[in-house]
Amino acid sequence: MSLRSPRPATRRAGPPSTARRVTEVLDAFAAASGDLGVSEIARTMQCSKSVVHRILVALLETGYVAADPATRRYRLGAKALLLAGTDSARDDVRRRALPHLETVRAKTGETATLSLLRGAVRVYVEQLEGRHAVRQTVAVGGEAPLHLGASGKAILASLAEDLRPAVARGQALRAELERTRRRGYAVSRAERIPGAASVAAPVFDQTGSVIGSLSAAGVLARSDARTTTRYGAIVAAEARALSRELGWRGRGTP
Repeated sequence: MSLRSPRPATRRAGPPSTARRVTEVLDAFAAASGDLGVSEIARTMQCSKSVVHRILVALLETGYVAADPATRRYRLGAKALLLAGTDSARDDVRRRALPHLETVRAKTGETATLSLLRGAVRVYVEQLEGRHAVRQTVAVGGEAPLHLGASGKAILASLAEDLRPAVARGQALRAELERTRRRGYAVSRAERIPGAASVAAPVFDQTGSVIGSLSAAGVLARSDARTTTRYGAIVAAEARALSRELGWRGRGTP
């Protein structure tokens, strides 16, 4: 009779964690040259399509991926693209925006601003102060809500319905966002700052996702209906030009 040492128990690897699955989905997009379908991602990850679909729904809700309803294919969203370079990505948008901000200021005389989307708020990343003695200025680096002010509403109106914050579901704001989409620019009159007035238009990236807005920010005393319409057209044209420089090809228009 011989004695043998018992073999150590073999630890079986458990199923991948949700966090790992999420990173695998994002890795699949990073390795792809374009958009992806659920089946393609599932084959890459060697898992079921239902698992991939659940992850994509979560990433859609948080803005890390975007979907094309016509093709049912997915691509990286604005949030993921900005995070990929973080400061460098924002600096690139800011650098490209400067000539357009100059044009807005030159044609309106008002302060021109650039805001970028960050989560559920927007952040002022650049301004060129207006030439009037009485003018509006903003705090660069400061955050502002999406539902107040032209810069925020221009972004909010261009977000997919399921990505808008709950505050956007109020009937009055929904109607205002629809008007914004039809016009191509948003209008604000003393919504955040007493006596202030502004117009703003959305900026899109190469995926067709809204990433921010350009605005002309002035005062109510210089903001009659005719001026607002003229300034809105100027800002919308410059925002479209900037979007094209960022790779936008007409998808995601308001």
